[in-house]
Amino acid sequence: MHSIQSHLFVVTLLGATLLLGACASGPETSGSKTEFDHAYAAAQNSFDRSESLEHAWTTAEEALKEAKEAAAAGDYRKATELANEANEQSELAIEQAERESQPDMTLY
Repeated sequence: MHSIQSHLFVVTLLGATLLLGACASGPETSGSKTEFDHAYAAAQNSFDRSESLEHAWTTAEEALKEAKEAAAAGDYRKATELANEANEQSELAIEQAERESQPDMTLY
C-alpha cells in the first residue's frame, strides 16, 4: 500500500508542477544578468540537494540546461524564468524525498 501512496504523491506533485507552470510564470523578471545569476544559483543549489537525496527530477535538470543556454544567447528574461522553474521543481523533489523517507503510519 505504501508504494501506491508514494506513486499517488508523485503524480500529485507532477500535476501541481504542471499547474503552476500553466497558471503562473512566477514573479516578473527584469531580464538582467544579475537576476539570472541569483536565480540560477538558487536553482542549482536546490537541484544539488535533490540529487543528494536521490530524488532529482529530469525536468529540473533540463530546465537548468535550457536556462544556461538562454543566458548564453543573452535572453536573461527567459533564462531567469527557466531557472525559477528548475528551482520550483527541485524544491518539490526535496519535499517528495522527505515525505518518502518518513515511515508509513497508516493504520489498517
